[in-house]
Amino acid sequence: MREKNQSKQKIALKNSANKKKNNPKRSTRVAFKKKIMRKKEWRNNKYRQHETTRKKNHGKQKRKRLRRSNLYKKLLLEIGSTLLISISIIWLFSLFTFTFAKVEGYGMIPTLADKEMVFINRNSVKRRFKLAYIRKPDGRGNDIRRIIGLPGESVNYKGDQLYINGNIVVEKFIYEEIGQAKNTDNSYTEDFNLEEDFGLTRIPEKNYLVLGDNRPYSTDSRYYGLVEEKDIIGIVEMRILPINLLEQL
Repeated sequence: MREKNQSKQKIALKNSANKKKNNPKRSTRVAFKKKIMRKKEWRNNKYRQHETTRKKNHGKQKRKRLRRSNLYKKLLLEIGSTLLISISIIWLFSLFTFTFAKVEGYGMIPTLADKEMVFINRNSVKRRFKLAYIRKPDGRGNDIRRIIGLPGESVNYKGDQLYINGNIVVEKFIYEEIGQAKNTDNSYTEDFNLEEDFGLTRIPEKNYLVLGDNRPYSTDSRYYGLVEEKDIIGIVEMRILPINLLEQL
């Protein structure tokens, strides 16, 4: 009897399973669930692929930025090194060949005015009427003054006329100023005699007589004496500032 009941139960369960299996509604629900699961799995796969691609791209961009940053650093380092080397070379070169100076005072008017900047050639030849950048013999700084007398020469001024070794030499750079002084019965350059003022018949070797162009107000060799060659730093070649007055001198 018990065996029959168990057999009946098995048959009923089997029939129920077959009914469920053959039930079209249930088949639709299962298919729908499977479809949703596949779609979720597809989305998950897409997300994983997207994340993988994003991480790869992020890594590439990071490496690219790093390379670019290293390139900029290298470029800046090279530019900095080049500038430093260039500045050092220019500085060393300037110690022996050129320098710049600012005009101090009004002793060189009308040729140079106060605060103007000039270019100095350290190796230029010292000729008459050249502008020399000098160390003052009294030790009170530097000056720009015009070379008038050269070594071995006798120098005299009389009636606004320059005499070198007894010969008249025209000073064209102050020609107008001399004319204006004569019109007012004044002298632009006071009478000067090398022998009477310095006790010398001629300028010694490696010494120079320098005067400012603004003769009535200039402090120059008439006050602090002759300038030794070692105290001539260089020769003024050009006015460089202000830029609108750029001019070779």
